[in-house]
Amino acid sequence: MNGTTTRSLELLLAEDNPGDAKLVEHHLSRSDVYGFVDDISLTHVESLGAAEQLDTERYDLLLLDLGLPESTGLETLDRAADTFPDLPIIVLTG
Repeated sequence: MNGTTTRSLELLLAEDNPGDAKLVEHHLSRSDVYGFVDDISLTHVESLGAAEQLDTERYDLLLLDLGLPESTGLETLDRAADTFPDLPIIVLTG
């Protein structure tokens, strides 16, 4: 072992627009992102309900679109915060 620590992030993206999800993936793959972490794993779901079906304890962060099929606006954020009380959330908005 060389004494270095691998810094990895497990991200969960709740975004129903495929184009916006692709944009997030594109920005996370930029080389300057890897000045902060060594590895990023992104799981993409298209609804909050689908996110709720996952084992969210394995994720470090939820990237959340506020306009999902089952809710919009602050209702989406409130539901996500209630469902994942220990998971940090970053809200994505246009």
